[in-house]
Amino acid sequence: MKFKAVHIFLLIFTSAIYSQIDTTHTEDAYLNSLIDNEEYGEENDLILYKIEELMKNPIHLNTCTIDDILKIPFVDRAIAQEIINYRNANGIFFSEKEILGIDGIPHEIALAILPYVILDSDKIETKPVRINGIVKLNPLVIKLRSRVFTEPNVRNGFVENKFAGSRYKFYNRAEINFGKFDLGLLTEKDAGENFITDFYSFYFQSDDLWILDNIILGDYLVEFGHGLALWSPYSIAKTSSVLNIPDKNSNFILPYRSTDENKFMRGTAFTIGENNFSVSGFFSLNKIDGYFDSLDTSIKLTIDGFHRTVNELSKKDQIDIMTFGAIANYIFNDNFALGFLSLNYKFGTNKSIYFHENEIKSVYSLNYETNFESIHFSGETALIANRIKTINNLLLKINSNLSTIFSLRSYACGTETYYGNGFGESYLRENEIGFYTGVRIHNQFGFFNFYFDKFKLTNHDEYPFPFSGNEFLFHYQRQFSKNVSFSARYFLENKEITEILDQFGQSSNRRTNRFRIEAEFKPMKYISDKIRVEYSNVQHEKSKRKFNGMLIFNDIKFRLFDNKLFAAIRLTFFRTDAYESRIYSFENDLPGILSNPSFFENGYKWYFLIKYSVISNLSFSFKFSELYKPDEESIGSGFNEIRGNSEKRFNLQLDYTL
Repeated sequence: MKFKAVHIFLLIFTSAIYSQIDTTHTEDAYLNSLIDNEEYGEENDLILYKIEELMKNPIHLNTCTIDDILKIPFVDRAIAQEIINYRNANGIFFSEKEILGIDGIPHEIALAILPYVILDSDKIETKPVRINGIVKLNPLVIKLRSRVFTEPNVRNGFVENKFAGSRYKFYNRAEINFGKFDLGLLTEKDAGENFITDFYSFYFQSDDLWILDNIILGDYLVEFGHGLALWSPYSIAKTSSVLNIPDKNSNFILPYRSTDENKFMRGTAFTIGENNFSVSGFFSLNKIDGYFDSLDTSIKLTIDGFHRTVNELSKKDQIDIMTFGAIANYIFNDNFALGFLSLNYKFGTNKSIYFHENEIKSVYSLNYETNFESIHFSGETALIANRIKTINNLLLKINSNLSTIFSLRSYACGTETYYGNGFGESYLRENEIGFYTGVRIHNQFGFFNFYFDKFKLTNHDEYPFPFSGNEFLFHYQRQFSKNVSFSARYFLENKEITEILDQFGQSSNRRTNRFRIEAEFKPMKYISDKIRVEYSNVQHEKSKRKFNGMLIFNDIKFRLFDNKLFAAIRLTFFRTDAYESRIYSFENDLPGILSNPSFFENGYKWYFLIKYSVISNLSFSFKFSELYKPDEESIGSGFNEIRGNSEKRFNLQLDYTL
């Protein structure tokens, strides 16, 4: 009965909206496909923060470099090169929409790029103004964001009085900009934690200060090369954007604005540059969660960020980590660049004088990049514990409609680094050999993406048996008209795993198939209706076990009142045989949040999201969602278990600019 009521509401509500809207709405499908991947957790504010910043500070088409364009996450080097080639051939851009007419850029991608680019003439220059004899410099801008989450359901941790704090989750962020100075402060409290400042982050940043091109005090990130030694906690995994997966574009030093409590640095970092040469230095002293193993000889890090129970609180900030290093970069000419990294870090604790992790770990890495017309070669080679870790990429632009990339990686055993986050199959990013091939084709029939990744991992403590595997992905997309688009995606993985048979672990092959079709219709202006059907199948070779899964959703989005109001409503049905055949589905959420939950067992989920700009500098967002599993007596497990078959959530956010 509950499901029927929701479905009837959807039909009535949709009909009413269709009769009112007469404007157009274009969804950035490429951003969705880029982050619609199981590598991402339920919340990720760092990636979407970069998107928000690009919207506020778009790329200037007539002065930008390839690296500037590559800041748009779903744009690969072949697309960026097409934009530069067009500008070189025609002098300047007279309109952003000229991108739509560049032969080498598919129309769908060109539409997705438009919100992130402007002409230089559109740039607002801030100049000193004299008022009543007083020179007023750059205006002071303060941005505030407050967010609260709550659930009507009561989780076991609260029922059993195991959680120290309230059931509310709070998030608060303030950013202050005064000319070339930026100041940021962030606090977060998870549900069950006791203090509203359980996690806090802060930074002060200045551009072009004295001889410094950039300086940050407080919390920051450092990205170098392809992430073999040093990268942010998040990076793009294997998705349908096949050309820009292994070929990363580093941002070097940037403020930390995320709520992830791991792998950021706290201290100071700076960059000094002259002509084509720059040097960056960084120093950090930070505390992270962890505990000693039973022998008191090594540490175990905890990364969930929860501090709700006595046990979780006992691990909070128990491990010190000191980090320091330097980066030197030199651009020899337009076709060749070289970078060198020296990274040093150590874990500190007074737990044991014999604790071997107190030794400094030193990592050295070389990053290189060269261009020759339609050929781009890039790579990174790192020396870690006297072992080599390397990745090398070759991007070939055959013509305006065909591009391909080849990537070879070889990560020796023992080359894992705390800050590393390179491209690979193993989450440890070590003990691995792999070869990746990606192809992108664009013609009158549509937009085609393929990748094939073959990998092998030898035996390790985490893997009792050496194993190998391969992945294949095919993604097709076509815009039939301004109002109708279609996409299809097929994913195949063959991977050796450890399977328990007759109480013993044995090597076995697991085959995973996923097939997705999706259609989007825009029957009226500023209205879109997306339908997706996805099927998942997992088969184990030795045990003969098979698991199937199916997911269907209908997603409706609209805008009203000159784009001041955005609303989305989605109804998702799912049925899977087990968690192993789960299906992930990216959801619309509050600004700055990426939600990519997994669906398994049997049930449905619906949510309603609304974003409204009350005035030009004040907006609020609200989301209500309900997950319903009729065959279950509870949802979740342990302290997070909810007794009952329904999980409801309320989320509210306010954004205010002074």
